[in-house]
Amino acid sequence: LFHVHVTDRKETYCMSKSATPTLLTLQEACELLRFSPSRIYYLTSTERIPHLKFGGTLRFDRDELLRWVEQHRRGPAA
Repeated sequence: LFHVHVTDRKETYCMSKSATPTLLTLQEACELLRFSPSRIYYLTSTERIPHLKFGGTLRFDRDELLRWVEQHRRGPAA
């Protein structure tokens, strides 16, 4: 059984690989999407982008973000 440990200041979350996707930090999500942190904060505060919140820390499922991008694509696929 493989475990992923997500540590947030004083809290540690342990989840199995089968139940847990790859979680990204805010910075990693910004790099993946090429958005500024303020844009990501806006999208999360208006519930327009998939995200998780552990206490006050945002995490993003990489696969969900990629699906979200595909759902919002305009024009022909590259």
